[in-house]
Amino acid sequence: MDGMTTTDRASKDRPEPAHRPGSQAERSMRTRQRILDAAHAVFVREGFAGAKIEHIAEAANTNKRLVYHHFGGKDELFRTVLETAYAAMRQAEQGLGLDLLAPRDAVDRLIRFTWTYYLEHEDFISLVATENLYKAEHIAASEHLPRLRSSLVELIRDIVRRGEASGEFRPGIDPVQLWISIAAMCWFSVANKHTIAATFGPAAANPAIGADRLAHILSMVHAFLAPVADKPAPSDAMPT
Repeated sequence: MDGMTTTDRASKDRPEPAHRPGSQAERSMRTRQRILDAAHAVFVREGFAGAKIEHIAEAANTNKRLVYHHFGGKDELFRTVLETAYAAMRQAEQGLGLDLLAPRDAVDRLIRFTWTYYLEHEDFISLVATENLYKAEHIAASEHLPRLRSSLVELIRDIVRRGEASGEFRPGIDPVQLWISIAAMCWFSVANKHTIAATFGPAAANPAIGADRLAHILSMVHAFLAPVADKPAPSDAMPT
């Protein structure tokens, strides 16, 4: 016996798809992307612990050797899936044109976008929930996430700066705290919709209630940002 399972032999013996036109580098990139797409689906479906390299190779119509060649192992592959998922959301945020809107309108658009993005990308919620089970050990080792984080913080800092300068927002708003609050309210409502429905009844998760929930989030954030006449403005700035 060679110690290989039937799945291992099938994976090893599975030929690569017939070559299509293009250079070796182009074919390699296509294979890498196919593996990444397959890994995304497998990690969403099975979680990190349940995902197997052979399952990913099979879903990508390739073999385990090429998965290891392109990504080294499951940890690196999961980190790349996470980086790609975060980058997609950050890219979409950058395309909102928030710098062209008045501060209140920019916040409104950002909240609506965040709500809708979570609703339409429950796979993203699943991936991030899985990563939290591992105390963010994969993204903590990422060389790309700090740059993505900086782009988000700068986007919100610009909105806050303009809002404070125009008098639309109270002074002392921390852009990171603002984003965490927006994301948390949108995230909780989407990620926990099943337990919300079980706790408060099925009506709590229907689309009409969802619209009411979004309106509530918008109202809360705008009330928080609004200047308060004749009162010292509180500061929620995070300690440095």
